[in-house]
Amino acid sequence: EWWGLVGVGRAHKPGSACWAASVYRLHLLMEDLTPNIGQMWYFFTEVFSDFRPFFRFVMHALCGLFALPMALRFPQRPVLLATAQCLILCLFKPYPSVADHVLYMGLLPLLQKQLGHLQSGMLLVNSFLLLAVLEPAMWHQWINIESANSNFYYSITLLLGAWQVLLLVILLQLTVQVERIEKGKPQALA
Repeated sequence: EWWGLVGVGRAHKPGSACWAASVYRLHLLMEDLTPNIGQMWYFFTEVFSDFRPFFRFVMHALCGLFALPMALRFPQRPVLLATAQCLILCLFKPYPSVADHVLYMGLLPLLQKQLGHLQSGMLLVNSFLLLAVLEPAMWHQWINIESANSNFYYSITLLLGAWQVLLLVILLQLTVQVERIEKGKPQALA
């Protein structure tokens, strides 16, 4: 079905056989280092240009590296796998947007068994809300008022990345805990 869209796209712009390069080049080569809510823009401005291809490969490889071990460990939990992979892709995406965050957060209510055992829910929600308020404030301080530098904004993006990693670890730990309860095994000490 979606091949029809590709055909329409090629028919719309005749003579353009390199449509894929136009679509994927920006994300694969990370040439535009415009500040965004991800961590890659600052990292690649600080890396020497000779090492950028290596780190570009590492960042792209990390997106898929976690998929196989999680699929082997949690084969009966496709919703968890989809949520975790969306979270990982958002974490390592060169140009993430708010929509990328909404995607994995929209899947969280489907993990009711895991979230039923969550003890630090208020901390996670409040810390995310704090980051969601501070990020545009730091952007405004840096870009509009020019009273701060990029490090203020980047510190918030780093904290958002750490928050995402913490959420991923908590989700995986809760899933292991739910599996132990379902099998009737005693819970491990936290």
